[in-house]
Amino acid sequence: MNDNGNTTHPGGAAAAAAPDSDALTAQAALVASLAPVALPAPVAPAAPVAPAAPAGAPGDSVALQKAKKAAKKAKAKVARQAKAAKTSPKVWASTLGGAIAFTFWTIATATFWKNTFSAETLAALIGSTTTIVAAAAAYFKADVLRSGE
Repeated sequence: MNDNGNTTHPGGAAAAAAPDSDALTAQAALVASLAPVALPAPVAPAAPVAPAAPAGAPGDSVALQKAKKAAKKAKAKVARQAKAAKTSPKVWASTLGGAIAFTFWTIATATFWKNTFSAETLAALIGSTTTIVAAAAAYFKADVLRSGE
């Protein structure tokens, strides 16, 4: 029955009170399937690794020289990759040129050329001048990271 006193089971109150044998069988099967499962036995830790040969072993100087040479090669490769990953001086020059051009027009229109240009003209001047100065700065700046100079 629900809170209103109505029977909610399709077969009435008598059917709701009587347990369903199929439902009990399904519940029993579900409980049986939830039985604990045996876990596998823990694995033993691996045997320790044998220590390296002592430093005074014969042929150590040749092996040491090869190891040093390989380490030096690897270090040089990492240095080249890091150098190539740096930002190009051309990028810095063009950014600085664009910032200078933009700053010039901002100051000029706020001070000595106040109310001289319309908003559309000023936008065109700032855009074109910034592009031209940035391109010129990048053109004249040498790129030692890429050219090897």
